[in-house]
Amino acid sequence: EGIIAAEVANNACSAGALIPALSLGIPGSSTAAIFLSAMFIMNLRPGPTLLIESPGILCGLCLLLLMAAAAMGVVSFLCSKLTIRILTIPQSLLMPLVAVLCAIGAYSAIGTPFALIQLSLFGLLGYLMKLYRYPIAPFVLGLLVGPTADTSLRRALMQYSDNIFGLICRPFGLGLMAVLALLFVLSLKSERAVRKQQ
Repeated sequence: EGIIAAEVANNACSAGALIPALSLGIPGSSTAAIFLSAMFIMNLRPGPTLLIESPGILCGLCLLLLMAAAAMGVVSFLCSKLTIRILTIPQSLLMPLVAVLCAIGAYSAIGTPFALIQLSLFGLLGYLMKLYRYPIAPFVLGLLVGPTADTSLRRALMQYSDNIFGLICRPFGLGLMAVLALLFVLSLKSERAVRKQQ
């Protein structure tokens, strides 16, 4: 019962994280960030214009989520004994197998040895981020939204003739900066509270 309750809560959080991801283009979790990257690969732009550019995507996504939940229920009921045995495999044997499968997938996607170098560098970066407790979701979001943000910033600077203070000092810019500063302060306070509890 305890495992079922935790898993139900986990599935509910995953679906809830898709709401800001689809409506605003901001992932609510690392899983939603990976989902956004898959949408960008499929030439789908999540955000306010998603339903205008791709009208049927939301209904299809809801249908797929329902089918996935039903399939997971059937598979977990039939294969629970097998999955429990898989969980008993020590990480010293499981992680090398996962690394080999990741290398095969990266090499087959591009077909050059540079893909393996990229895999190694980003794997090392992910390990360091996990070691020093940096969240991975903002990093993935930066990789996804970075080119769009760069293009929009260039357009805004061209409109203001390279006067960045005129861009920031408008009421909307000041309000956005105040909200970002408040979120930064609140995140620092919550991080200190977590550290004190530990």
